[in-house]
Amino acid sequence: MSILKTTDFASGYTKIATDQYTDTDLATFLVDKKLYSIIKRIMGDELGQAFIDDLTGDPAVPTTAKWITIWGDFEAVVDHIPFYCLGLKNILVYLTYCDFVSQQSIVNISTGNKSINQEAANTEGLMKKSVVVNNRAVEAVRYLQLYLDDNPTDYPNFDGCNFDYQSML
Repeated sequence: MSILKTTDFASGYTKIATDQYTDTDLATFLVDKKLYSIIKRIMGDELGQAFIDDLTGDPAVPTTAKWITIWGDFEAVVDHIPFYCLGLKNILVYLTYCDFVSQQSIVNISTGNKSINQEAANTEGLMKKSVVVNNRAVEAVRYLQLYLDDNPTDYPNFDGCNFDYQSML
């Protein structure tokens, strides 16, 4: 059972360019143990474990209605304020994307870590895409946590951690 697959990064905003070398790297990077840890940081240990216990199939998806509600993107209203949340799966995709691409330009050789430099490519400017993606994930985490906190009957024992935005500079 695996929550995310390499196909989750094949197109769209979180597309990761792969070749015969990076495809294997990405596949081995998608460790459920790491994703479970993120889920528990978002929801708290008890609630996060209840969500994880509900996952089934390959790729793993929730089966209970309350978990299906937050798995994909959703709209909600809390204290008369409407918001849109990416959903838990996209949060995991976004955070995994940021973690993976942050390591792509670094290689380890006998003299230490070195950055890859290509003549035909320019590096990103001041605003890095991974920072933008991370901040969108953090915003979605906050909306998801707001929703969980506002629905204690469905999501008891919510005890999530704060996720911090990254600076653009």
